[in-house]
Amino acid sequence: MKILCESGLVASRPDGKWTHYRLDPAGREVAIRLLKELTTPVGEQATTGTV
Repeated sequence: MKILCESGLVASRPDGKWTHYRLDPAGREVAIRLLKELTTPVGEQATTGTV
């Protein structure tokens, strides 16, 4: 979780002994873009232009 928080993908909020985590809105967009890039076959990346 520390790495996810430091990378900006996850935001944390301490609450007593607990820490609550959520996806950071900006980090969410970066993660979506990266996952699309990683899961789209190379031939489709050039033709779709969605990366």
